[in-house]
Amino acid sequence: MGVREVLAQQVERNLPRLIEMTQALVRVASPNPPSNTVAIAKATQNLLDAIPGLEVRRVEPEPGIVNLVARLRGKGPGRRLIFNGHLDTFPIGEEAGWTVPPLSGELRDGRLYGRGVSDMKGGVACSILAAALLAERADAWSGEIVLTLAGDEENMGSLGTGYLLMTVPEARGDANICGDVGSPLVVRFGEKGLVWIEIDAEGQPAHGAHIHKGINAIDRLRAALDALKRLEALPVAAPPEVTRAIAEAAGISEPLSGTGEADTLQRLTVNIGTIAGGVSPNLVPSRAAAAADIRVPIGITLEAVEEALHRELDGIENEAMIQIERMALDS
Repeated sequence: MGVREVLAQQVERNLPRLIEMTQALVRVASPNPPSNTVAIAKATQNLLDAIPGLEVRRVEPEPGIVNLVARLRGKGPGRRLIFNGHLDTFPIGEEAGWTVPPLSGELRDGRLYGRGVSDMKGGVACSILAAALLAERADAWSGEIVLTLAGDEENMGSLGTGYLLMTVPEARGDANICGDVGSPLVVRFGEKGLVWIEIDAEGQPAHGAHIHKGINAIDRLRAALDALKRLEALPVAAPPEVTRAIAEAAGISEPLSGTGEADTLQRLTVNIGTIAGGVSPNLVPSRAAAAADIRVPIGITLEAVEEALHRELDGIENEAMIQIERMALDS
């Protein structure tokens, strides 16, 4: 029996171990915000340190944000395979909406439940198990594997994977496997670009009975957000092969990701994710703020999006005293 067949059998036999590792990671909270992965990095490193031959290092670009880089060498020189993942999760949210304790990692009817099971502590556990099994057969393969486990993904990743790629040479490899949320039936060959925008609007406070004395910051913010949503009409000219690939995959991707997935992949979307303003219904608010997530598909450039942002918002910005902060990643 060949090494591949032996490894495949070991993966099946180690399913209980994989479940236990996933549960151990889920039980350690790592919500982002607040971008603190000290505790989850410690729990993850405990699992990595148990693997013979694995060299583990911590990379901490800022206090509280801990990335882990783990390297395993085979029998000789060769290519480098990266297993990439992130240790942080979305916030838990209101626990009243959960049917199980969100940090329980409860196993029920063959499924694991808890914040971060699929995004992506289950994937991190899979990468750790792969490293453990390859370590047992390190004399059977050449090259090396590197696990890059980032501590700052849900907040644009600038201090996570992006930071590792810029500062840690072994974080770059010949191929990459990322066990992030998705399906084993779907191989993602590209992703949308990303723009985050924050808008602050200023007004003039007054009493609700005397609104003529004030300027409502929320009204100003609403005008800016309406303008921001108009970006969704921007034309997209994707290469024919991309359009064809998305259409051919729709029969698989839409049952998994919901009806409309193929359409969403091909157009620019604006999601207004947070909004805040005011202190009381009977007071004219003097400040209001919102943050939005813009996803940029193949077929439109970030430069075109930035031009549209200026076109839609600059006039409102001058009138409403709106400050805009943008962050962007290339697709």
